[in-house]
Amino acid sequence: MKWILTFNEAQKILKAKEGPLTLSLDLGLSTATIEKSKTNVKIGDQTIPLKAFTKVKETFCYAVEDNQLKKVALFSDDTNLYYKLLPTADWPTITLSST
Repeated sequence: MKWILTFNEAQKILKAKEGPLTLSLDLGLSTATIEKSKTNVKIGDQTIPLKAFTKVKETFCYAVEDNQLKKVALFSDDTNLYYKLLPTADWPTITLSST
């Protein structure tokens, strides 16, 4: 399963006490329970350093993958465009930009 989180979820994680925390990891479709410790956050089978959540920016969505938070963004050589998933108040949107 792919989990997606935004700045809002990262802030909830950072402000929460150690222990279980329930929040949305799929852009508001459902909720999941994660486990926060002093140094890490356990999401399913992924363990992410707590420090990584301090680097989450408001203008990106992040995928939980390979025990890391990775920006949901890519550059296409075919189109010469940069694509990124941008969080909004309701639903995320894909932004395109040329170089």
